Amino acid sequence: MLVLNRFDEIPEFVQFAGVLADCTLSETGEKSSLLQQALVAQLAHSEKLGGITLPEPDVPPARHALADSAPRIVLNDGVVSYNDRPVINHLSWTVNPGEHWQIVGPNGAGKSTLLSLVTGDHPQGYSNDLTLFGRRRGSGETIWDIKKHIGYVSSSLHLDYRVSTNVRNVILSGYFDSIGIYQAVSDKQHKLVQQWLDILGIDKRTADAPFHSLSWGQQRLALIVRALVKHPTLLILDEPLQGLDPLNRQLVRRFVDVLIGEGATQLLFVSHHAEDAPDCITHRLAFVPSGGGYTYQLGPVA
Repeated sequence: MLVLNRFDEIPEFVQFAGVLADCTLSETGEKSSLLQQALVAQLAHSEKLGGITLPEPDVPPARHALADSAPRIVLNDGVVSYNDRPVINHLSWTVNPGEHWQIVGPNGAGKSTLLSLVTGDHPQGYSNDLTLFGRRRGSGETIWDIKKHIGYVSSSLHLDYRVSTNVRNVILSGYFDSIGIYQAVSDKQHKLVQQWLDILGIDKRTADAPFHSLSWGQQRLALIVRALVKHPTLLILDEPLQGLDPLNRQLVRRFVDVLIGEGATQLLFVSHHAEDAPDCITHRLAFVPSGGGYTYQLGPVA
């Protein structure tokens, strides 16, 4: 028995193989048949992507307007409370250029509240010392001055993407920030999306297949690419592995590492467990239960 890290290390003489994902033997069978399965083939394809160049955005990204050394997020002694109950309790947090953060903690810890501050959606952002992408909250900035810097994927977006369409159009819709396509698509956008599909290892038949005919992980991955086509300053993945089986979790984690590692977009990866983090994570903010509330542990990952 051979235990290997890569598909391309499997010797020719091997007749049977299995895929171990999250300590679970998720797929087994004859080697040739196993490697032709869509998810396994995509995982094998991902091993060949080191050093790739991501497709360019169709217009210059908002990130180019930021100073190279300017922090992306600065929250000083942040407090968010409801009925005098603190949900965020004196949190100071800075995200500097080049950092990729995991935000980890149990349900109800305040992770979603923190995200709503970052996306500019929480009204208590104005009562805090909070600077997003170089703009202090309450300094005359609009919500779109913030959101133009952010790509966002969550399980709720996945559930809300109910339009009858194919994978190609799901990715195309990222250029218009819409669920579905309701305006003309340029030739350049079509060509760029084909380049993204090639990176994902998705052939024409799959690209033109109904979105909901793909595995749950393949759908989630298409939504992540949809959020990346404009090369946002920050990509927020809110519980991206939720509801996925081990093989689909491995697929999403692997491509997140590739797409973040080869681009300039920074990552906020939100999850319940530290072990969910992709390898590209450089820093962690952990919500730690303490005396009926939560304290914060933050800094570089070990």
